[in-house]
Amino acid sequence: MMVRNEKMIIQEIFERGYQHAAKSFSSLTGLEIKSGGLNIELGSNTEHLPDEMPVEKTFTLLSTKLFGDAKGESILILNERERRLISAQNLSISGTSVSIGETSFLLELANIVSASVTTEVSDELDLNIYGGVPSLLEINDGNRLRNYLHRDQLTLFIKGYFDIEGYKEVKPAFVFRMSEEILEMAGRTN
Repeated sequence: MMVRNEKMIIQEIFERGYQHAAKSFSSLTGLEIKSGGLNIELGSNTEHLPDEMPVEKTFTLLSTKLFGDAKGESILILNERERRLISAQNLSISGTSVSIGETSFLLELANIVSASVTTEVSDELDLNIYGGVPSLLEINDGNRLRNYLHRDQLTLFIKGYFDIEGYKEVKPAFVFRMSEEILEMAGRTN
């Protein structure tokens, strides 16, 4: 069972990591982005879809496997509108005429925001956690998304989202699925 102190430690660390990720997200896209709310859940009986996500939409999942001292996965979840808005920034960043493909741009974004949080967690808990190469997956309904999130034994869910200034209805979700071992590691930091 998750001890309140361990949950508070994880919450504080991930909140700082999500703030770093929002800054990195802003730098890459040129949009004003801030970290939104953050929620931590433990167990397989919880609903692991952010409240703002309708279940009937198509989603793009940008997934990065985590390995090393703690196992897990980070997943940046974009609905169609979010993907279009963020992908459009690829064409307007840094004032250059050089552009990479949409998929490459989104995968680089996933790599950067995942690394921002993973670095914070690794540093704060004195762990070696590494991210793999991000992958892109498209899922066409909320039930399949829920099944994807529940597909294995990673039962600690850290769910947050990003607020994009000027786009109130756009809130990309950012989920970390972690093994419960991270709680024990957080408990050792006291």
